[in-house]
Amino acid sequence: MTTKKTQSPEEKIGRAIITLKKIHKNVLKEKLTSVEEMLQAVIVDNGATAEEAKKITFNLRKAYVDWNEVRVARVAELAKIIDPLPDSDGIAVKLHSLLMKIFEKTGRVTLSFIEEMKTNEARRVINNIEPTAKLVVDRILMNELPTAIIPFSNEAISLAIKIKLAPKDSTRQKFNKLLSESVSREMALELFYLIEEHIKIGCTKSKCPLCK
Repeated sequence: MTTKKTQSPEEKIGRAIITLKKIHKNVLKEKLTSVEEMLQAVIVDNGATAEEAKKITFNLRKAYVDWNEVRVARVAELAKIIDPLPDSDGIAVKLHSLLMKIFEKTGRVTLSFIEEMKTNEARRVINNIEPTAKLVVDRILMNELPTAIIPFSNEAISLAIKIKLAPKDSTRQKFNKLLSESVSREMALELFYLIEEHIKIGCTKSKCPLCK
């Protein structure tokens, strides 16, 4: 009798990523940079929905070569792209101010300069630039610090357990440890973005090859 081969965690995670990529084809192409995470947070803090903030960020990305070009653009130009939000002028001023604050740190519009910092120091630096929600800061740290914890939500951990990527007693810390021991950081981040999207849009269990 042939015994069924037990898959390693790396094999299970790899297969899950392949399956999720087929379901959510554009997620990894559309993931935000750390600067974009902060920009979207500012937009949301000023009354926009998450979807409106995402649309504005992508419209700005499309209209300009890079975020440094947005930084040197006239605020009135930015407001036209942000329109028709009620306070498009105010949001444009705040986005421009944020980009200037980031630029003043190193002469570039990037947060990569925090990559050599310890987590708590990097967190303080980000909040000194712009007071930002903890989840947003966690995502920035995840992007920039090679050893920062990946902020899987409770729902993501529950899904990972359900589809047998994680043991039943898994927590965020335990799942991060499993990932760091089993796959590359790049694969772990891919899994984060894909699971996050899978939870956000939901799925039809009868059709989903993971959740059925």
